Amino acid sequence: IMGGLFLFDITRRLSILVQNAQLLPKLLPLNEQVTGNDELSYLDSVLHDAASELRMASEQRRYLMEMVAHDIRSPLMSSQVSLEVLSDKRIGELPAMAKRQVDALTTNIRRVIALTTDLLEVDKLDVGNMEVNKELIDIFDVAEENITGLAELAKKKNITLVNECTHIKTMADRLRLGQVITNIVSN
Repeated sequence: IMGGLFLFDITRRLSILVQNAQLLPKLLPLNEQVTGNDELSYLDSVLHDAASELRMASEQRRYLMEMVAHDIRSPLMSSQVSLEVLSDKRIGELPAMAKRQVDALTTNIRRVIALTTDLLEVDKLDVGNMEVNKELIDIFDVAEENITGLAELAKKKNITLVNECTHIKTMADRLRLGQVITNIVSN
């Protein structure tokens, strides 16, 4: 009977330890702590300490991301307003080259602001809950916007970017598709 009780106790405690070890990488709350004064209770206390440290690190990362995103977004928003003023028809028509540059800057700033916003959603990425804003888009138009934003960079490297996409309409996230196109072209 004593052997059976001992085996039952060890099995129960080991089961709790294994469950806690499986919950730790998922950042889920751990089960009760394993009791006793042996190696199993020591290992479980290490798991609980690690879980606490991971929670603190996650909170610090979230705070840092929010701070960085805010500090980056503020000057970008100001720059975006300045570009809108330059584009205002009331101050006159810009030369074609200047208009292309202002449009490219506006597109790039809008993209960087959106990426900065994504920093705030990094926790959603960790758990696979990234928002996708589907809308009816024209693939050609999205490619054109992003290629235009990279045209000056390509020109400095003696590369000519040509949009050979066809006008196909599809349901997609305009911003995410633009990120993909920008990443591919810039690479």
